[in-house]
Amino acid sequence: MHLKYIPENHNLNYWLLSEYQGLNVQCTTDQPLVKQYLEKLWSVLMHYTQHTPRVMAVRIDLHCPFDKPSVVHSNRIMQDFKDALDARIAAYLNRRKVQSKRTYPCKVMWIWAREQKTSGVPHFHLLLLFNQDVFHSLGEYHAQSGSLMKMIQGAWNSALKIPADLHTGLYMYQECGLFA
Repeated sequence: MHLKYIPENHNLNYWLLSEYQGLNVQCTTDQPLVKQYLEKLWSVLMHYTQHTPRVMAVRIDLHCPFDKPSVVHSNRIMQDFKDALDARIAAYLNRRKVQSKRTYPCKVMWIWAREQKTSGVPHFHLLLLFNQDVFHSLGEYHAQSGSLMKMIQGAWNSALKIPADLHTGLYMYQECGLFA
């Protein structure tokens, strides 16, 4: 395959095939993928599956409120999110341990990309990887506490430094975005 360089960055190449590493990818000539991003994604997936035999992957979008554009001008917001999510999962596992319930290690790995086309505020596409022995679903989306979805929501609110009840439109998740 002839690799075409991306005009804005000659270190990156377009990927124009409908498969990568034997897997189907959503790619068109109008919306090609970036080969180097696919390589990194594949590398992270292979690393995680070598250390965690049962994996649950969640595809989610995180949005920023229009009244807080200043918090997303660096990548720090994403590290704050990851730190908050790790802390919530550690607390969850600790509660289970105190209750004498079985626990498994759950190191969260992630892949994310920032997108900002027409809006004044970016949003983030994420793939979160979890140990399926710990989390096999997101749980209740509107649950008061305890579900993985609630931990994700709380971590994003924490990163944005906004109250937990301010969440309308900040997280986008679709059923087809859960892989176990």
